Amino acid sequence: MRAAREGAFWSRGELAEKASVNRNTVGRIENGGIIRVQPRTVRKIAAALSVDPASLVSEGEKSDPR
Repeated sequence: MRAAREGAFWSRGELAEKASVNRNTVGRIENGGIIRVQPRTVRKIAAALSVDPASLVSEGEKSDPR
């Protein structure tokens, strides 16, 4: 998700605003602080970034060092 956000040249706040989610939620997702993200939240973020929701899930799993 971070790569897609940064590719759009958006801050976490900008993504949160465009996706209608809390800025802290975006930060916690990117930092791995939220393990189980609600599907609705993934869809909202994906729509804001104009990407497939599955790409966000796959990306997160690949970048998660745990």
